[in-house]
Amino acid sequence: MSKLLYLLCFIILSTSCAKDYIDVPADNTPSTDAITLSSTYASVDFSEVNLIYNWDNILQLQIRRESFETPLTVYDGDLVLLDTSRRQFFKDYKVNEDLPALLPGNTYYYSIFYTVDSVESSPVRVKDFEITTLTYQQGMLQLFTELIDYSNSKKDAYDVIVSTELVRLFFDNVDSIPEFISQNLINTLDGILVPSLKYFETNSAQDASKLSQNLSLLSKFPSNKLKLAIDYVSSTNTVALNDSRAHFTSNGIIGFNRPGSDDSLFLNLPPVINEVHDSDVQNLTDETLKNFVFVDTPVSNLVNDLNTTNYDLIIMTPFKSSPWASLSDVYSYSEVQSLKTKSNDANKRLVFAYIDLVRIWEDSYYWEASWSEENVRPNWIDKTISTNSKDHYVKYWRREWSAIIKPVIDAVINSGYDGIVLGGGEFYTKYPITD
Repeated sequence: MSKLLYLLCFIILSTSCAKDYIDVPADNTPSTDAITLSSTYASVDFSEVNLIYNWDNILQLQIRRESFETPLTVYDGDLVLLDTSRRQFFKDYKVNEDLPALLPGNTYYYSIFYTVDSVESSPVRVKDFEITTLTYQQGMLQLFTELIDYSNSKKDAYDVIVSTELVRLFFDNVDSIPEFISQNLINTLDGILVPSLKYFETNSAQDASKLSQNLSLLSKFPSNKLKLAIDYVSSTNTVALNDSRAHFTSNGIIGFNRPGSDDSLFLNLPPVINEVHDSDVQNLTDETLKNFVFVDTPVSNLVNDLNTTNYDLIIMTPFKSSPWASLSDVYSYSEVQSLKTKSNDANKRLVFAYIDLVRIWEDSYYWEASWSEENVRPNWIDKTISTNSKDHYVKYWRREWSAIIKPVIDAVINSGYDGIVLGGGEFYTKYPITD
């Protein structure tokens, strides 16, 4: 009996040992991929990649790029990253030369290769992926979208209006069947402002084809999006003034007439359109919102002069000086709050801050002295579009520029504005550029 029991135990033990041996893999290769591509980001002339390292024994990583096919070997394509420090973030941009590596509106093919244990070991291709850069138009829409998202992250459901002289910015196939390029952007913005809808700053009529296209495309915006427009018509040009105002009304647009000059602005403003000084405006969707005033550059006694008016919506520069002297050189919370009531100190209105997204000014607080020398000026300040003053256009899609704009948004929110107007959307048409 004892021999039988011994034999049975031996069989059970042998079977168990055999099973344990069979379940152990033949090698120690992890079951997960060596590298995980966690995210990619594309802009107009650069891309970004985020990686996750899953293996501890990765010695070297390469990323290679082709413009017509996936790199097939570690020696194929342009070497855009050679890393031994387990970098998790990579930007495809010639940082050392401050030059873009990619062209707008192009598809690029990337491959990731890694080496384990020794540099002499054969590299392994672990991942292929594609990135398509944005057009200049898409880059402007991307900037709007990211700044709206940023504003909402700072203050929930913060109102944002976007400004562009060319409504086609938002559309594809404008000559056939117009379609919104980014429905997400249209869903998140609260309104659109069209400067110079029918009359230029020179007090002269706008190009008829541009006007017709703007009106046609404006009609395609959802009814819950506020539609604002500006015509630069002086109070003495009675014929043009009456024409402009009738034009606003017939197209369901809330309009503002402004002289082309800032000199004695409030003395030369035409009468307020549909003025009701005892109406209350609490939201952009209120039917009581019938008019607005737009002052995008600092003028003397701005707060005092605005406090004597009955406009339903004020859109104003948040800065007291131009160029911007500092981030603290903004109208205070108490000043902004004082503007939220009309001249009777009883009825409510909205106050929005205007932020230009396409120009940078010399002598502003963010301007570095060395930038006056064009050859050392950073690449994101455009050198190919000249102006007649100390302002320059920026490559609005670059991270460096949004890094300047975001603190301005913070200052605006802290000052108590009801929302912001992001301006300059039409400037995407000034490109393509060359470096």
